[in-house]
Amino acid sequence: MERSNGSSSHGSLYFGQLGTFPVVPGTESIYNLTADGSVKLVASGLTAVLGVAFDRQGRLYALETDTVAGFPGPAAVGKGEIVRVNHDGTKTTIATGRTFLRYDFGPDGILYVSNFGHAFPPCAGQVVVINAYGTGCNAQNDNSSTGTESSSSSPIFSTSEAKNET
Repeated sequence: MERSNGSSSHGSLYFGQLGTFPVVPGTESIYNLTADGSVKLVASGLTAVLGVAFDRQGRLYALETDTVAGFPGPAAVGKGEIVRVNHDGTKTTIATGRTFLRYDFGPDGILYVSNFGHAFPPCAGQVVVINAYGTGCNAQNDNSSTGTESSSSSPIFSTSEAKNET
């Protein structure tokens, strides 16, 4: 079983499954490894999970790098999703249409996401800002059930700009 990076919350480690290839949508899960060593299923029905994170309200998010059946390739480019796993087990899609590789919440509560980190084409990588709360910085509306994201044509840093930051 392939495992993605994890996140800790309340003394536990949460981790998701990347899975094997070819990708089979909906077959991966997120687990909780507790301090006493037990492993509990937290969420299922996910695809190619590369990471998990928690927002300031303690809600769990999953980064699905690819949601297309088959082997990674051109058909999978731009098919990633970030979903929030709600307390009742349902999932809310926060962002789609990207090739996500890594993400985390900043101290400002905003979600920072690596997009096109493998560079399609070279120097095309971006850091995308997503407001998972739907309000405040970069928000388009006040809808707390869905996220909003900054314009894809003007990311905070492109890979070429980030190289020059020290």
